Amino acid sequence: MEKIDPNTTKGPYGNNRRSRYDMAFQDWGSADTDQSMDCPICGFEMTHLTHLEVYARQEDDKLTTKVSVDLYNGKTTIENIEGQTDNPSARRHGQILKGHCESGCNFSIEISQHKGNTFFRPEVEGRCPHN
Repeated sequence: MEKIDPNTTKGPYGNNRRSRYDMAFQDWGSADTDQSMDCPICGFEMTHLTHLEVYARQEDDKLTTKVSVDLYNGKTTIENIEGQTDNPSARRHGQILKGHCESGCNFSIEISQHKGNTFFRPEVEGRCPHN
């Protein structure tokens, strides 16, 4: 496979774009209860995930397979993309969850890995009444 240089605007490299938002979860007070994700923009606990994008590639490969799923209607698309993509990982695979909260924020959460660490990077997608 043909290799490309890492996308240094992504991931934990020199031009890392740290999100100004933090991931937070609700603990419902019981040891046998799962945690729920708060909105990474405003902190409201009522969130809905709407889309999932998965980017799969071997380290530094030029070709990336992108799988997109609309979580409401189940429509799934698969495409092969050459070169740098919207993949949150500079060198390998990554995921993006998109959603909204019931107070009006639209967000995306980029998930990537680097040297044994998993990074979550939330960002505003489109409108947000709190910004």
